[in-house]
Amino acid sequence: AVSTTIAIVTTTLPTATISGTAIVCQNDSLPVITFTGANSVAPYTFTYNINGGTDQLISSPTGANSITLSVPTNTVGPFIYNLTSVAVGSCSNPITAQSATITVNSSITPTFSQVGPYCNGASIPTLPINSINNIGGTWSPALNNVATGATPVTTNYTFTPAPGPGICASTANMAIVVHPNTTPTFNPIGPYCQDATPIALPSTSTNGIAGSWNPPTISTATAGTANYTFTPTSIDPNTCALDTTIAIVTTTL
Repeated sequence: AVSTTIAIVTTTLPTATISGTAIVCQNDSLPVITFTGANSVAPYTFTYNINGGTDQLISSPTGANSITLSVPTNTVGPFIYNLTSVAVGSCSNPITAQSATITVNSSITPTFSQVGPYCNGASIPTLPINSINNIGGTWSPALNNVATGATPVTTNYTFTPAPGPGICASTANMAIVVHPNTTPTFNPIGPYCQDATPIALPSTSTNGIAGSWNPPTISTATAGTANYTFTPTSIDPNTCALDTTIAIVTTTL
């Protein structure tokens, strides 16, 4: 027998890392997890699980150290991708303490307390830049407090959340109504003769607005023209009633 020699190769064990931790919104574009091998010759085969579930395999292309994996965003929750081992050929190496987390947040609608209605020309407070459920953002368009026609004016305002990582808020809308001002109207009163007995001033205008007068009663003791001011007391915000003044004439006998 003739002696012979064989060569036995011992290769280094491959190592690997995982990256791609991100916070995204539900149904956003797909984030990616990246598996990267080292310390050996590609391709690498990576074993991983999601949230501790069933082992899954993914391999890098020939000659490439890395491979990416798109993560779906249609389901809300944290998804922890745990890298458990990497292999090159028959050489496998367990991996510990390597994970990447994709957190998929659900969409939140900012909520606000409704404001208004307001009267024409009234001061409308600045709309809040933070919602009741703590979403920051901005409003558009600019506030409108003008309603000079015969009908109310409704302006729709849109709240746009400020962008930021993990902020999954949708826009919100608020309609604010501004009513035109109403002037109380009355039938003509007078003129009266001096010392005549006048009627009682009406407590409600001809267009249905309740209120009170100053002075409260008509005096005919002195000849001349006297002004009487009607102040609306209606609590209906839709009336937007204004003070009005009428002149009543008393003539000498």
